[in-house]
Amino acid sequence: MNEKSHQLLSPLSGTVVPLEQVSDPVFSTNILGRGFAIKPESGKLCSPAECIVESISDTKHAYVLKTKQGLEMLIHVGLETVYLKGKPFNCAVKSGDKVKAGDLICEIDLDMIKEAGADTIVPITFPKIPGDSKIEINYGKVKTGDEVMYIEEKKKLPDFKILKKLGIK
Repeated sequence: MNEKSHQLLSPLSGTVVPLEQVSDPVFSTNILGRGFAIKPESGKLCSPAECIVESISDTKHAYVLKTKQGLEMLIHVGLETVYLKGKPFNCAVKSGDKVKAGDLICEIDLDMIKEAGADTIVPITFPKIPGDSKIEINYGKVKTGDEVMYIEEKKKLPDFKILKKLGIK
């Protein structure tokens, strides 16, 4: 086995909960990948690792980041926030930007989201983690920058026994 590991920091202060506690089944049933969610106490969304900002939704509520090791993640700020047309979000980055762990990605007006009747929960999913990967998530209270998730990807190396059977040494 060959393993690749990733350590991610909390992008927000708040409470880390399982995705199953997110009221939207797209997240709670892992359709968009495994991960966790944060009930935010702070409106500052920061990068959880050294990443490239792959894309930002037009309404600034969703961000796709990719670590330098190739791990892709979706950070989705709130539920039903797409209908707020970007008003509660002040982006500090643009697509293609390189960010370090802890760099500001977006300032979020949590009060505006609540006043609109939307949920402020922030699901963070990893759509391409192999199924046999080991994942450790630190649930409970966190501050921005606390270690929140560790992923150990297991990739099977090719079985060279077949080559011997084919007469290749």
